[in-house]
Amino acid sequence: MKREYFRRDVWDKIKNHLTPEKVEAAGFKVFGMKITPQLADKIYDYIWKEKIYTHMQSRKNRRSVKFLYTPNFSVKIYIKDNGNYSTCLIDLGTPGAIIGESGRKEYEDKKKRSLTMIEIYFAILRKYPQHLLSISCATEDELPW
Repeated sequence: MKREYFRRDVWDKIKNHLTPEKVEAAGFKVFGMKITPQLADKIYDYIWKEKIYTHMQSRKNRRSVKFLYTPNFSVKIYIKDNGNYSTCLIDLGTPGAIIGESGRKEYEDKKKRSLTMIEIYFAILRKYPQHLLSISCATEDELPW
């Protein structure tokens, strides 16, 4: 991964965390990522096609949104009044409603098939680094708890 593929502020945060070994050694955690609308659409379509979503949302605070959650991460697309996207994020996931034993099994299956935040981070670094606009992350030493 070359520095010129990344935005400077993103590169400064991730330059020491470009391999799984370095991520593990530092206790690197990704809390969220701001991405381009093009990448948000690709990830949204992937979640939908693979049927790994646990919850979806189309309105938030009387505003149009396209939120699609998996057990491990979510893609959140905020929509302007004119239909264009204003902000696109990768955020934490949610289990959604789990009802009964069959619901638990379905959730566990989706969790196994869903990428973790670190896996989606590496997928973006490998394939779409220019689409990563900003990242909220920390190492184990930087965590407040």
